[in-house]
Amino acid sequence: MKPDTRGADLKVRGLSKTFGKQQVLHNLDLDISPGEFVAVVGRSGCGKSTLLRLFAG
Repeated sequence: MKPDTRGADLKVRGLSKTFGKQQVLHNLDLDISPGEFVAVVGRSGCGKSTLLRLFAG
């Protein structure tokens, strides 16, 4: 089956985020191609929601 290539390409390079002195994301690189499914998993407080909020603007 041919993959679905509709949608946007997401490329992130060197993404970092801090809250005060607490660094939650450091130098993140990520490539997501159209049609790909990605799961973001991790412990509570590791930056999952922050990452998705940064993507959403």
